[in-house]
Amino acid sequence: MQAYYSTPKWGAGDAQGILIGEWGRLRQLMGWEFLFRGFLLLPLYELFGPVANLIQASLCAVAHTNKPLAEMYGSFPFALLQGYLARKSGSVWFCVYVHWLLGFSLQVYITLGNKGSIPFL
Repeated sequence: MQAYYSTPKWGAGDAQGILIGEWGRLRQLMGWEFLFRGFLLLPLYELFGPVANLIQASLCAVAHTNKPLAEMYGSFPFALLQGYLARKSGSVWFCVYVHWLLGFSLQVYITLGNKGSIPFL
């Protein structure tokens, strides 16, 4: 994961770079969540019932085939969880937040591993 995500999203690691990087991540994740949980899961649920969650999770896992193995294998159960969350809440916004939090946590972990600390913390 560290090798794949070694390109810093945070620029120099200052507060402005982090905000710009996270704004970009949030916009990207909004698109993915609206595609898989909004446009696929919620309408398919009316046609197929709970099987719709398996369909969207399978397609989400296929979309992660170019990622590291840990992310690729983890994407299916994570997509099932996200599908459950979207279905119970009736909205994709919780999924956007959870997905963003996962990406942000990964970036913090990689930054701490590569540099030893985050400059302004």
